[in-house]
Amino acid sequence: MKAWISRIGAVALTAASFSAFGNIILLGSPLNPGIGDVGFANVGVCNSGGTPQVCPLGPLGTIVGSTDINFDIINAPGIMNIALIGSVTPGASGFFDFAYTVYNPFAIAIATGLPQVPIDFAIPIGNGYLIHVDYTFHSTGVGQQQATSASYTLTGTTGNAPREAPEPASLALIGIALLGLGVLRRRSSR
Repeated sequence: MKAWISRIGAVALTAASFSAFGNIILLGSPLNPGIGDVGFANVGVCNSGGTPQVCPLGPLGTIVGSTDINFDIINAPGIMNIALIGSVTPGASGFFDFAYTVYNPFAIAIATGLPQVPIDFAIPIGNGYLIHVDYTFHSTGVGQQQATSASYTLTGTTGNAPREAPEPASLALIGIALLGLGVLRRRSSR
């Protein structure tokens, strides 16, 4: 499976590598592309209270984890795009790496993309879609720039699928065919 990795600037801190717990979060389900629904999921990575874990102190530490986010599509097929944005304690220093894959209800991967450059992908009606996000939080701060909390927000935006318009050459061929039928009919009536 090909994973796209992106780096989004943020702020954070940790000392050693830790593994965060994978959670399942509802993305404002169900989403209706016919009206352009938007769903959000805010995922806490670490905080000083220890939920889901304490942000370790020290520069160059990391937290590695994954999250599964479920959603449903109702009423009409459409298009969707995904955006991921990391955040940390104001004034702290660090960044996130993200890799994500969207799975349809049959557990088949239907999209991956760069979070800072969302791509549109087709999404049919169905229950049980899943967005699997792998993240790594990298601490770069020391002293007052150490993060006491880090999180990220996933945004899923839906809309109507664009309708395909016939190309001009196809319209010209149809026009010529209709003209030919008209000429044949006129000749046969003589």
